[in-house]
Amino acid sequence: MTADNVDLKEAATRLTTVAKENNGIFSIGHDGNGKTTLQQLSSVKDSTDMTTREKIANYIGISTIDSKNLANVSMGTALTLQIGDTSDSFNQLKVSVGDMHTKALGIDDINIGTAEGAQAAVNVIKNAINQVSSVRGTLGAISNRLDHTANNLSVMAENIQDAESAIRDTDIANEMMSYTKNNILVQSAQAMLAQANQVPQGVLQLLQ
Repeated sequence: MTADNVDLKEAATRLTTVAKENNGIFSIGHDGNGKTTLQQLSSVKDSTDMTTREKIANYIGISTIDSKNLANVSMGTALTLQIGDTSDSFNQLKVSVGDMHTKALGIDDINIGTAEGAQAAVNVIKNAINQVSSVRGTLGAISNRLDHTANNLSVMAENIQDAESAIRDTDIANEMMSYTKNNILVQSAQAMLAQANQVPQGVLQLLQ
């Protein structure tokens, strides 16, 4: 089984091998030809120096929305997703991830060589954790919203398919007979009503 020129079985085997050989430190990306690449990182530092956005880009680089490469979305730029049937703002969802670099979180130059430095590092790391948790919560809410939209679209597609199936399976001859019968009944009722309206007029003419 392959997808986008990637042999999934081979990729899984290589992924397992690299993970075992390098203590699970690896990078997944893609080359200029659209093929997925599996790159072994030389050290732990190579992995930690990769920003959150770069790691995410490696995983979703081959994914596109409206021919827009997700990996090319600039840091801090919101990605607008259409989740409704109109162009109104409430039918659009903006996805934006803030700067999660160690420098932006304030943990790039912490010093735990002294007791004072370690104490200060605790507060800095705690604040960084709170920021990351907040972003994770936001992304979780967005994920739930997209799941809800996907479920609604799935139900809608199923209903449309059922309606199409019912239309295709309709007995045209039987439906035409039912339509003709109902049409005759309506016309008969109208004729009887017209005759009933003529009776009072006849009585009035006799009285004149």
